[in-house]
Amino acid sequence: MRTLVVVLVCAAAAAASAEPRRGNIAGSVAVLAGDAPLEDRSGVLVYVDAVAEARRGPAKTHQMGQQDKAFSPSLLVIQKGDAVEFPNHDHIFHNVFSLSKGLSFDLGLHKSGTRPTTTFDRPGSADVFCNIHPQMAATIKVLDNGYFALTGRDGSFRIAGVPAGSHVVVAWSRNGKEQRKTVVVEPGQTAQASFEVVEIRRLRIHVRKDGTPYPRY
Repeated sequence: MRTLVVVLVCAAAAAASAEPRRGNIAGSVAVLAGDAPLEDRSGVLVYVDAVAEARRGPAKTHQMGQQDKAFSPSLLVIQKGDAVEFPNHDHIFHNVFSLSKGLSFDLGLHKSGTRPTTTFDRPGSADVFCNIHPQMAATIKVLDNGYFALTGRDGSFRIAGVPAGSHVVVAWSRNGKEQRKTVVVEPGQTAQASFEVVEIRRLRIHVRKDGTPYPRY
């Protein structure tokens, strides 16, 4: 019995030593529109780039709904290998598509009550539109790991359980230029990082999936 206990203790110790030591990354993001700081700084994505661990948890299926001729949410952050359902809650047809390089897809016409689905197998940003309704626009951000967070209204964020070591952390906004900085994570500690994102209000003009402009109604 004593030998068995020793073996189990040694096995547990070996497993613990094999588990990478981890810490956290926390901080805040300031968002500027021109020279003026925004009071609401929610929705900025902060993520750790190029972590050796390819995923965090099994693949998931997310939802981006279509209701009142709008996508909800308008920004969806997923991991590579995840799928996204597009349930149609409207009583009309929609045709969800993206022409983004490497992440393009076309779900075709789908009626009310259906939920067409597509899987994203590489990282990047997919600008999502409806081929019928030009006002419908959203973004799906695909990451290669699960170490990310979206900022709260006060701009704060926290990414937990990050492997110890030196990492590049990115602050990304749909309307601004991404910001990068290197952060060193110590085991059991919380590394601090702050960013300043300048938003540029772009006029989002897009065409239908065949490259033609939307008809005027």
